[in-house]
Amino acid sequence: MSDIALKQDDSGAFDISLDRGDLTTHSGLENAVILSLFTDLRVDDDELLDGDDKRGWWSRIFGSRLWLLERATTTKETLDRAEYYSTEALQWLIDDGVASAVAAHAEWSRDGVMLLVIEIVKPNGTATFKFEDIWSAQLNGVY
Repeated sequence: MSDIALKQDDSGAFDISLDRGDLTTHSGLENAVILSLFTDLRVDDDELLDGDDKRGWWSRIFGSRLWLLERATTTKETLDRAEYYSTEALQWLIDDGVASAVAAHAEWSRDGVMLLVIEIVKPNGTATFKFEDIWSAQLNGVY
């Protein structure tokens, strides 16, 4: 089964992918990763900063807490939290038998810009996805 492909544009936003006016498709794993990472997970009050709302979908079963890092500083701790939040958001792939393992690696690729590399181990091989400037993806992306 194919899904309508999502593609990140130069501004960091995700949108439906078109090829000469026609919708493009792919197997769906990439969409699952994009939606899992860049849909805001609703959080508890104790996780909020000054005046933040809880954001996210009320059911708390889908999305990630990456949005909590939008105002974080460029430290190793921020990278560690991004990796944790990413693997937490993608755990359902393992729980549902889509993947046997999920790994996330975050690094500062240039001044203040985070590169997030996701590796998903599936029965038929490993899929790797790279997202740069995740703050743009969070601010302009799928909610």
